[in-house]
Amino acid sequence: MTASAVVRLASVDEDALLGAAYLMTQDAFVLVTCKGKAGAVELWPKKKTSPAVLAEAFRREYANQLLRWSLTRDGLGLRAETLRRALLLA
Repeated sequence: MTASAVVRLASVDEDALLGAAYLMTQDAFVLVTCKGKAGAVELWPKKKTSPAVLAEAFRREYANQLLRWSLTRDGLGLRAETLRRALLLA
């Protein structure tokens, strides 16, 4: 079996972790584990890809997911206010 890449994170955002893991399923088989605030992802390549490349790709996807989830959470109040105003006008 091909060597796997393991990425360990001391503190994780679970939504971002799962989102990044899902995006990696195109290129790798993925196992996600969480314990307390820590998390880890093990990646087995589906094609001939080095574990280091998979680990770096996962780190990029996780950083992107952190940003996406941060923006989503920050925008909830704005969307709620916009909906409230729209309902008042209806």
